[in-house]
Amino acid sequence: MKRSRRSFPWLALCALLSLDVVVWMCEKKGVSFAGAGDISFLRAAVAQPLIWFAVAMGPLQLWLWIRILAGGDLSLAYPLTSLAYPLTMICARFVFHEHINGLLWMGAILITAGVALIGSSKQTKLDG
Repeated sequence: MKRSRRSFPWLALCALLSLDVVVWMCEKKGVSFAGAGDISFLRAAVAQPLIWFAVAMGPLQLWLWIRILAGGDLSLAYPLTSLAYPLTMICARFVFHEHINGLLWMGAILITAGVALIGSSKQTKLDG
């Protein structure tokens, strides 16, 4: 399928990545108030405003994803969404003071390098 020379929707992608990380942080914080994993956990989780905020952001995430797909190739957009993994790790490190060992950091670096490789090769094909 031949595409017109539209530019990739980078702003929508940045917004989606940011929203993804915020939603995961809210889910983590919300369930941290919920306690153990039995039925009382479910009741406590449902009572958390942060959980409801995360659920409410679903339509916005979908809308952003649709905007990205409308303006760019899936073969570029989907790999770029994996940047949410290292971004989430960084946020978890600073927000929740989680310990992230060297192997996890190496994985994040490999994910980021892979995305950069895919993105640069796809951009070269689009531009050339």
